Amino acid sequence: MSLFRTSKASASVAAAVAASAAGLVLILPSLEDAVSALALTPTLTPNTETKAKVDESDCASATASASASATAWRTLSIQIIHYATTATATTTSTVDNEKDSNGDNGSDSERVKQAAELLMQIINQIHNIDNADDVNNDKNNMNMNSDDAISILIDTLWLAGSMLSDTTKNTTTSTSTSKVTTNATPYKLLCQLLTLLATPSPSPSPSHTPTTSHNPTLPLPLPIPCLPFRPLVTSLEPSLLRDANILKGTRTHELFLKKLRKCNTDMYYRQHKVNLMQEESEGYAKFMTYLVNIGSNSESDGDGSGDGISDGDCVRNDVLECMGTFDLDPNRCLDLTLDILESQIQSALANNSNNNSSTSTSTTATSTSPSVSTSPLVQVMKNSPEESKTVHLLLAICAMFPMDHVTHLMGFRYIHYANGIDIDSTSKSKASKKYKYKLIRPPRSLFVTTGILTCHGLLSLQALRAHLPPLEEITAQYDLHVLEVKTRIKKMGVVSLNSSSSVSASASASASTKKEAAGDGNRNGEEGEEIPQTIVEQMTHHQLISLVCILLEMGVEWDTVMELLGNGNGNGKDKESRRSTSAADAAAAAAQVLIQCACLHPPLGGLLCQITEGVIETLYTKRVTTGTVGADMCLDDRDRDRKDEDDGEVMEEINKDGEGIYSLYPLHGSRSSEQTYGQTLPPLGEDSTLTQLCTHLIKNNSGDMGCIMEAIVMSGCLATHPILYSKVCRLVHAMLLDEKKKQASTSMDLEELDLDLDPATEALLERFLVPSLSLFPFNPAMASECWSVLSLLPYHIRYALYASWRQYGLEKAALRSRVVTPAPKPLANIASEVTTGIATKYVLKRMSKDNIRDMGRQVSKISHNNPLVVFTLMLNQIESYDNLIVMMVETFKFMGVLSLDIMGYCLLVSMGGEGEGRNKLKDDGVNAAQWLSSLETFTGAFYKRFPDVELRGMLAYFMRRLHQGQILELGVLQSLLKMAGGYGFVDSGPGSVASLSAVQLDGRCGSLALRRETSDFGIVEKVNVRSSTRLRYSLQGGDRGVTFLILLSQLRNKVLYCKGRESPKQIKLIGNLYDKCHRTLNTMLAFLTDGSQDGLGDSTSTRSAKGKGAIATYAESIPTLGELIRDFNVGTADAWAMCRPLIRAALFAEEDTMMTTDTTSSDSSDATTIDNIPKHLQPYHPTSKEMVSNYSFMLPKDAWQYITPTLFRRFYSYGIYDLTYPQERYENEISRLKKEIDRLLMLQKGGRGAMGMQASLAAAAAAAGGSQQDIREATTFTREHGQELDRYRYSVERLKADMIQQKKHYGHVMEVFKSDKNAFLSNLNINGNGNGDSSTASVFLTTCIYPRCLLSPDDAMYCAKFIAILYEMETPGFHILELFDVITSAIAGALYSITEDEAGCFGIFLEKIWGTVSEWRYDGKSYAAQMEGKNSATFKKSDRISDKDDTPSSSLLTHAEFVALYNEWHATIGASFIGCLRSSEYMHNRTALITLSRMVDVYPTKSTFGDKLLSTLKPLQEDSNPMQDIKAMAQGYSSKIIRVRDTGSWKEEDSKATKARTDREKKLQEGRKKNAERQMEQMKTDALQISKQIGSDGRDRDSSRRHIDAKGQGMGQGQTQSSARFTPPPASSSAPSRHPRDQRDSSTRRDDGRGGAGEGGNSGNGGGGGGGLQGRWERTGPNSGPSDSGAGRSKRGRSPDTTSRGSDGRNGSGRDRDRESGRDRDAKRSRREPSPPRRGNRRSAGGGGRR
Repeated sequence: MSLFRTSKASASVAAAVAASAAGLVLILPSLEDAVSALALTPTLTPNTETKAKVDESDCASATASASASATAWRTLSIQIIHYATTATATTTSTVDNEKDSNGDNGSDSERVKQAAELLMQIINQIHNIDNADDVNNDKNNMNMNSDDAISILIDTLWLAGSMLSDTTKNTTTSTSTSKVTTNATPYKLLCQLLTLLATPSPSPSPSHTPTTSHNPTLPLPLPIPCLPFRPLVTSLEPSLLRDANILKGTRTHELFLKKLRKCNTDMYYRQHKVNLMQEESEGYAKFMTYLVNIGSNSESDGDGSGDGISDGDCVRNDVLECMGTFDLDPNRCLDLTLDILESQIQSALANNSNNNSSTSTSTTATSTSPSVSTSPLVQVMKNSPEESKTVHLLLAICAMFPMDHVTHLMGFRYIHYANGIDIDSTSKSKASKKYKYKLIRPPRSLFVTTGILTCHGLLSLQALRAHLPPLEEITAQYDLHVLEVKTRIKKMGVVSLNSSSSVSASASASASTKKEAAGDGNRNGEEGEEIPQTIVEQMTHHQLISLVCILLEMGVEWDTVMELLGNGNGNGKDKESRRSTSAADAAAAAAQVLIQCACLHPPLGGLLCQITEGVIETLYTKRVTTGTVGADMCLDDRDRDRKDEDDGEVMEEINKDGEGIYSLYPLHGSRSSEQTYGQTLPPLGEDSTLTQLCTHLIKNNSGDMGCIMEAIVMSGCLATHPILYSKVCRLVHAMLLDEKKKQASTSMDLEELDLDLDPATEALLERFLVPSLSLFPFNPAMASECWSVLSLLPYHIRYALYASWRQYGLEKAALRSRVVTPAPKPLANIASEVTTGIATKYVLKRMSKDNIRDMGRQVSKISHNNPLVVFTLMLNQIESYDNLIVMMVETFKFMGVLSLDIMGYCLLVSMGGEGEGRNKLKDDGVNAAQWLSSLETFTGAFYKRFPDVELRGMLAYFMRRLHQGQILELGVLQSLLKMAGGYGFVDSGPGSVASLSAVQLDGRCGSLALRRETSDFGIVEKVNVRSSTRLRYSLQGGDRGVTFLILLSQLRNKVLYCKGRESPKQIKLIGNLYDKCHRTLNTMLAFLTDGSQDGLGDSTSTRSAKGKGAIATYAESIPTLGELIRDFNVGTADAWAMCRPLIRAALFAEEDTMMTTDTTSSDSSDATTIDNIPKHLQPYHPTSKEMVSNYSFMLPKDAWQYITPTLFRRFYSYGIYDLTYPQERYENEISRLKKEIDRLLMLQKGGRGAMGMQASLAAAAAAAGGSQQDIREATTFTREHGQELDRYRYSVERLKADMIQQKKHYGHVMEVFKSDKNAFLSNLNINGNGNGDSSTASVFLTTCIYPRCLLSPDDAMYCAKFIAILYEMETPGFHILELFDVITSAIAGALYSITEDEAGCFGIFLEKIWGTVSEWRYDGKSYAAQMEGKNSATFKKSDRISDKDDTPSSSLLTHAEFVALYNEWHATIGASFIGCLRSSEYMHNRTALITLSRMVDVYPTKSTFGDKLLSTLKPLQEDSNPMQDIKAMAQGYSSKIIRVRDTGSWKEEDSKATKARTDREKKLQEGRKKNAERQMEQMKTDALQISKQIGSDGRDRDSSRRHIDAKGQGMGQGQTQSSARFTPPPASSSAPSRHPRDQRDSSTRRDDGRGGAGEGGNSGNGGGGGGGLQGRWERTGPNSGPSDSGAGRSKRGRSPDTTSRGSDGRNGSGRDRDRESGRDRDAKRSRREPSPPRRGNRRSAGGGGRR
């Protein structure tokens, strides 16, 4: 193999030599090819015509190329020598004169001669050029002179001679076919070449002169020099010199060897008497003096001696002269130079610190960005006028030495500081000397010196790594640090009851941990320096970390710095394993070490923040608008000082390379223009996009900025750099806004656009921006900056970011997640969460309604950085204690926008939005869990108070749950509709349909305003218009509301028939879920179609609807009626209910059109009227083509034989509002509201007329425990009273307008019905008579009445009213008795298959129609007036009515026949109810009781069935009944039916039974009266005994006399009744009162509940027992306290038996009396009389014992 394998100029000779050990005989390109590669075309054989001649011009070009680079000359000389030493081979089997493979070069001697001439010509040309440069004084035109060329050539000859072994001197090779013999060995040829080169040659002949004209500027060519003898003898081996005849003769060779041995002996073995170890002080002293004064020496010398020599060359010459003169050790000289260099740098650092203390240092003109603060070290590096020249000269001296020497000497310094030993000087003897190990901190100048040497390329950081602490130490310390922080976090908030033992145990544990962490720092138990308390303090002066910090602060290139943190020096690994490590793995390992270093050394994290700030500064200045509010917040003090500097300030000089002349950086830098010295990473360009920014910052963990951002986040150092966080937020906000504007169209609003993010941007937000907010406690500005970015994102991205912020747990739970997650949460964030949790718990424990403002502000302050922690704890409190809901909602008014948005996410998490969640049912498996019920209430109250909080996430969660078939969370959706939407009046609540009063039912027949006023008996809840509008907008967006309606209608059947994976549900739970679905559907349908708030609310609703109302938006979202039934499998009744608002809107529009055109017909002008209504309502008009085409498949084909489409569409098109006109209810509500207006006006005016009202209000406030301020506010006209007055006035006007409008509409609908009544049933031709038969009633009930009457109470009333209208209009073919008969027959089946709400609706329907039937049964005149002689009374007779054969099968019924039919219906219904009550199924009992409770006033009417019903209820009322709710309902219904029975509602009761029952009740009443009288006598006796005991105690006998008035009421001595009557009561129960001095101990005279003297006398004046006892049952009007002037006064006398029912003195007269008694009792107690009686709450003002 060839030694000279490569022809590149950069290939080294050593590598070529190592490539071959066999010699120089290798296969290489010819010399011509090599020379041509170097742009040389020499003539190799100038003496032979057949060979190529070396042209002198080509030789000149070759010499120019050789002089340009010593490497090129070395390569060329190797190739020429190879050419000369390649022997010509001859083979015996071939022609002897065959040419060799190199062409026609001739014999070996000719080849050697050609090579020698060529080498000498090149050397001659180099020599000539060198002389020409000397003449022109140009020293910089070439890099190599003739001496260098000769030295390189001799080295090459030595290398060739060394590589040729003795075996190559004579080489003979034989093969199987021939024998090959070389003419000469390469060694001999080399000797010939050396002989020619060492022999002087004559001057070049004229034939060899160049053909081109001679350059007059160059001197004439000199004779070709030979190789000097001295270098040859010095460099070449003696054997080679002998064989080349340079040392001629044996004698000469021996003499040479003898002298060589002598020289070696003198050099290596003979010891000199002085300077044995090169430690002569004179030379080092002079060298030290020179180094110290090197700056002044260079200044005195100027620019050299006038020969163009630079300062560096002069210094290098001086150093070489000094070292050579005094024979100094070069390594020691280098060490001294490094010491002086370090001292100079230390002086520069000290000067800079002094300057900074007085004035701020001016920055250089090459600063990349004026807003990024430059570190002090960079300022020193860029501006050190006193030390810069000295440092550069010292660096020039260091450049004289090899890089390895500089690196190792610097490494020895680090080792010295790491293993410093200080000998105790106090010890006298050697044996007693102790070595005291202590940690010697390296000076800052050492690290700076290392950085400067690295910048100048004089030191290798990778080689320096071997002298620094290993990376394994950092990893071990990091693990200890993590363990230490985890332990500290776990102990946070833990209260130790045994503090002394815990402290001692923790102290011992910490001591052992420190001892282990000390490691080698305290060896063999020797006494050492005190170890810091924490791992972070230990790592403060770690050499490797400190060096990295200094390098980053100086702005050393990032790749260079990361060499220190890579795989290290490869300890424990061989070269192959180290070589196999990929670059990516090395970068990832270095990034991980950087993160660990940043966690262990916080200043390193600060430097990383500064680097990041410098990278984005240019882009930040370009993209973020300057001059905005808070723009100066992102400037530090230096930036502000720089901003205020004068423009005319003198800046330092700038050289051509852009660096200051006083800079310590290299003056001729090699960095790119984008990155200057002092910048670790180049800044981003001004035109960078958002994706490029995020990709650059969050590339990957091994990337440049990727590992920096990861280290910043994991170390938590961003907490001390809020400016960087603000800049990143503002920059991302500006770029996101620009991106959003690009994606939005011209017609689309920016707020409606959901921005799409790339993965890099999401990674930046997820890994840096959002989690870092935890590091800024109590800083609302940072939360606002973060929200400015998050507000531009859609809610699902925001919630995903919150989920990543939460990760797998909060507070201490996050410590467990660090073990299992690949990207654990930073410990700094966990510690912040724990701190926030402790503070939140502290505040929540002390929160009450009195301090809600102060505590609310505290919670808001805490929640700025960790809202997830705060809100999770608050929700946990709400789930357990629902009485905190009002206070918690009040607290959120102090929260920021980001906190409110996160609260919406926390609600989803609490309800199970991130997983299956908790069990949502109680242990009974029926009712909702307590936590879910509390969350339902809180959610509605929260969104009502804060409507701007995102709702789409909550709605999307509910939609997904409904799609999965889970409806347990529907209560939250109902709460939103009721509280936030203000539609609580629509839903009657679970189980309360049957309890709707007549007022509420009448109110449901009117307008929306009437329904609000009557839903809760005049109590109207305040509606937040903004929250209602916002909720409607959220439901309308994306067709969410319609989707909810369809899902709810489908889920009802799914609840009934689909079986899930869980255990079978209870029948009660199934019924409750079914009813909940339908109640939610009704509420949402009414909410979505309410157009009363169109145009109200915030601008969001108006903008979102684009000018459209609720009906128009709903019409665009919902499918058509046919699509709902056919495509979505929605029931017919539900589909009509969902489309009915649009149908009614179309009919209203038609009505308005007809009113304007004075048209009264209905169907005749359908084509014209449909065109006049809005287009979005035309498809929903009952007579439109779309609707008519869908009627056919809504019912079976056979059903259309018994009813007509006209009756079908009229029945399903209208509501109860259209068929009724509750004029009386309107008038009553208007009258009530006017009274309220008068009351408030009276209160507003004040005066004597308002005294009674004010007294009542004051008494109510005092009874409620209010303070004087509360009482004063209650009796004055406040702002709330004004708002209530305005609402009353508005409601009155609204009700009047609604009443007039409904009256007109009712008249129009009745006219339409009258015009269509002939088309309802008359066109049927079933029996040929054109009218329907009995099947018509059955089909009408099955397809129309029954499906709709179960939907809601309104629909139940509508069905009953529709039947009544058909009957009253005498609709042809309509037989009401047939319909009643069918309904009666269907009751039995209905009761066994309906839910609770359906039972209530069915009860309302039965109540309405059975009232009519009962009236006809017991009022013959009414039956005769309404039924006899009318076609509606036609009934198909059967054996159950008449037994006569000649009676027609269908005829008009007489009253007697109707009575028989009624009795049959009554018995049939009764049998159905009793069967349900006797059933063992829960739902059968419950539906029967609900229906009976609704019909209690009209059914039963027969005493026999009533008694039977009461006997059936007895088993349900027993205590043994396990179903307690059924027991309560049975007891309630039993009391109701007894009340109805006693009022005479049972029409057919027997007189004897009535009399017997009356007698029994009288006896019971007399018995109760006698018992009461006996109790009264016992009480009187006890009172007398107590009076005697008090009177005989001997205290104040004179004052114990009592004056008894006519009524037996005692009065104190000296006190008249009039004076006692007008004693003013105290302001409140808490008001202080004065007492007489002689008052007795109240404990000795406290009443025991039986009356007595304690009742009458309570001031020590005595009193008669009779008077005091009688005072219990009477009260005087004016003297009874402030409650007498109120609205509710009790009777003057009360019977004793009523008061004896309870031990608390209540008379059972109602809630008002209890309230009044409480007021009187509080008023009396406020006076604090000596012996307040326990039961005397009705004493008169003039009673005994008054002052």
